[in-house]
Amino acid sequence: MVNIDKAIIARLEVNDKTFEILVDAEKALEFKKGTTSVSVQNILAVNEIFKDARKGDKASPSDIQKAFKTTDVFEAAGQIIRKGDIKITTHMRQQLVEEKRKQLVNLITRNAINPQTNTPHPPQRIEACLEQARVQIDPFIPAEEQMAGALKELRPLIPIRIEKKRVAIKFPAQCSQIAVGIMKRSAEIKRDAWLNDGSWVVEVEIPAGTLGDLISTVNRVSQGNATLKELESLK
Repeated sequence: MVNIDKAIIARLEVNDKTFEILVDAEKALEFKKGTTSVSVQNILAVNEIFKDARKGDKASPSDIQKAFKTTDVFEAAGQIIRKGDIKITTHMRQQLVEEKRKQLVNLITRNAINPQTNTPHPPQRIEACLEQARVQIDPFIPAEEQMAGALKELRPLIPIRIEKKRVAIKFPAQCSQIAVGIMKRSAEIKRDAWLNDGSWVVEVEIPAGTLGDLISTVNRVSQGNATLKELESLK
């Protein structure tokens, strides 16, 4: 049960009208991030939609229906949490920003390279440059949607380019069967073929920054007996 004294307000404006609900901060943020194990019923402190939660003024059923295409409290509340603004504490916002920063650093490290060396930038360098460029990170927007803006801010500081690599791998017969499942989880398979001797040849596409990980995986699966050839880079 959500403690109403500790509940915070989630707010959304639709059709020039304000809709508010009282929620548990941590559970609401988990729901907003897409955690399916958290239900709206366990997030609300009060099963009501308000136009002003502090005053206790409830929104009218007709306004709720018009804004959310439903009068079901939980369905409407779910929309408010997903699309609206959650009034979190400064400390909680800082934690979320730091979490999103780590996701963004990992995403850039995996997908971008230094075109001068044709190798990924170390995560520490990306993080330092994000700090130097004072890149504004939104804790509620997916890191994937923030990557393009971050790269634009990074380019005056370091040489960086998004790139994918196409790689051909030949697994010998003794490890070819197990290699199929592992490669499907590790890379995007573009084409493959089985040879008469039972070996498996596969062509995959990967983010440039993950080439080292792919090589390690191939060597582990094949015990060093597979052959790997980099075919091309896709900018």
